[in-house]
Amino acid sequence: MSKEKIYTINANADGGNYSIKVLIGESYGKFTNAFISADRSEVKATLENESYVGRKKEDIYNSLFVSFKLQGDEPVEFMFDTRALGIEGSQYRANKEKCNDKQLVMNTLLSVAIMQLVNMDKSEYQKEMSFDINLSTGLPVKEWFTKGDKEAYAGLFKGKHVIEFKDRYMKEELGIERLNINVKDVDVQIEGIAALELVSDVESIEKEEIVNYANKEIAIIDIGQHTTDIAGAKYVYDRRDKTLSLETSRKLVDGINIGIGDVLEDIVEEIQKSKIVDRNEELTPEHILEAVMEFNGVLTSCGTNIGAIYEKHMTAFANRIAEYFVRMCDEAGSRQRLNLVLLSGGGSNEEIIVKAFKEFIAKNEYNSEIVDVMNEYCEPVYANALGYDKMSKFNR
Repeated sequence: MSKEKIYTINANADGGNYSIKVLIGESYGKFTNAFISADRSEVKATLENESYVGRKKEDIYNSLFVSFKLQGDEPVEFMFDTRALGIEGSQYRANKEKCNDKQLVMNTLLSVAIMQLVNMDKSEYQKEMSFDINLSTGLPVKEWFTKGDKEAYAGLFKGKHVIEFKDRYMKEELGIERLNINVKDVDVQIEGIAALELVSDVESIEKEEIVNYANKEIAIIDIGQHTTDIAGAKYVYDRRDKTLSLETSRKLVDGINIGIGDVLEDIVEEIQKSKIVDRNEELTPEHILEAVMEFNGVLTSCGTNIGAIYEKHMTAFANRIAEYFVRMCDEAGSRQRLNLVLLSGGGSNEEIIVKAFKEFIAKNEYNSEIVDVMNEYCEPVYANALGYDKMSKFNR
């Protein structure tokens, strides 16, 4: 009897509230971080009516109904990713702290495992397979600097776990029933700082220019759905080795508990109170974005232009972030040292926010020319995962 093959995977995963981004080698993948418990009748009905006829190997992304057993815990059955979203009662990640979020850990490891399966040839599939995983991931700056949090987060990942597929397509068409997941090591890095490491690219700075970067600072402002995280780092010059490196600036590490998703909800609330739309009509943040992005601010349901309301709220949001950032920098004495301020996350795609942020700091005598957006450097959604890969101890 031949010895079972164990696949070793060095993976990078960035787990957000709405999506999980995975990087394995040169392969990228993004998974919707939504799930629903398998004990709901809606899930059972979906499974009974499903058909896998004509599906391709890539459809593995839509076959995420599993029983997941974390080491030391009882098995949990759930449906994950876009397939879960189509069922009433599904939910996105809600736990504010990542370090104790077991569902996020399971979703992340499932995403890594699926990425690995997609990268493999179908002929390699077996009924039972084993993956040894070295994982690079991250925590928000506040959690990373909270004593014990990064160790707790790594501890949830480490160990031997079992994924059993309940999906007919996986079992009957692809022939995969069980994955034995052995997470051997975890490298927990700082969200935001990882992206700064990627953008700064200190290795590419010309030798004659290195000394000019000494003590300069760069900062990233990650504008997410419900939080806005700020992380800063400074260039440190080693006179002996004549090398440059990045070091976290502790005084430029903070955040506020508001994001672009909260602003959209505020806009919905104002519109509903103003009776622009019928009180019985459903209005969601998605309707607001559709009006602004596709119909020049016009709500298709009532023909009313909400552009002014949208701009008012987004500008106020940008001003709040900018005011907080300016105060942080002033208290840290960073005004003259700032070399780059990078806006990232979903909010950085909103021109109103970028424009208002620049205008606010310019009024406070900061150089607005140093403000840039992440998509000028790389695909924003993968910035942290790419940064984790660059900094990972598994690549040294």
